[in-house]
Amino acid sequence: MSEQNDSEIIMPFGEYKGSQLSDIPPDYLLWLYKQEWLKGPIKAYIFNNMDDLNAKNAINNKKNFDYKYYFKK
Repeated sequence: MSEQNDSEIIMPFGEYKGSQLSDIPPDYLLWLYKQEWLKGPIKAYIFNNMDDLNAKNAINNKKNFDYKYYFKK
């Protein structure tokens, strides 16, 4: 059995059904993570990538984004 890369996991339901998790907008994944019914590899992927998803979401929304924190010299 071959190991599947986390980013290659395919969304099995919803608006992004058939998309790789790495291609789904971070705000959707962060919302999804808060749903009590979510379990398994999708929840694990979101948990393991939480820092990156929050940073991407902050950049996309440009809300409360501290450029000095993310782009230190």
